[in-house]
Amino acid sequence: MSFINLMANDVWSEADIVAKTEALIHTHFSKEQELILNRKATGVALSQYTLSAAEMLELQNYAAKSHAARLEGEAARADMQVLAQVLALEAAMQQLALVLDDAVAQAVIDTASVAAVQLYSLRNPEPAL
Repeated sequence: MSFINLMANDVWSEADIVAKTEALIHTHFSKEQELILNRKATGVALSQYTLSAAEMLELQNYAAKSHAARLEGEAARADMQVLAQVLALEAAMQQLALVLDDAVAQAVIDTASVAAVQLYSLRNPEPAL
């Protein structure tokens, strides 16, 4: 699970996901701190700068936070793919309920992934009798 609310109808674009993961990093490091760390890391890579022990710890912490944000982004992209399928599945089910012989809607239903069908069932529970 990610920061995508699978029970909502919010569609997250790639830009939205990137903005969120950047915001996750910036809860720990300001943009200015990030720029400074990047300049220091570039200096180290070019053998023009040597990190102090404190700077090394700060850079390791930044790398860990960045890695965690990247993993969050990957999870969000995967969740958004499933949610997009579910939204299409819901629309197809509604269309099929209106028109009994809609081949396009039936094709969406027939090709839905297992994850999409499972999420569809959570989002659209059968009415209690």
